Amino acid sequence: MVLYALWLAHLLMFRGEGLACWIGMLIVVQNMLSSLLNTHLFDFTSGWIYVLDVGVAGGMALAAKKTQS
Repeated sequence: MVLYALWLAHLLMFRGEGLACWIGMLIVVQNMLSSLLNTHLFDFTSGWIYVLDVGVAGGMALAAKKTQS
């Protein structure tokens, strides 16, 4: 349940327009779909790549939303 809540929070963070939102949405959806077939979230490298990607894209998306408002 925690993993689904995490994915939902990330999907909600990437609502909107702009390149950072599209990239972030793509990262989260790719992770959700690939987790159906493989449990790579518990692998060290794949887990950290997801964390770094969502962190960078999330920071860019939140900064873009802040400048728009």
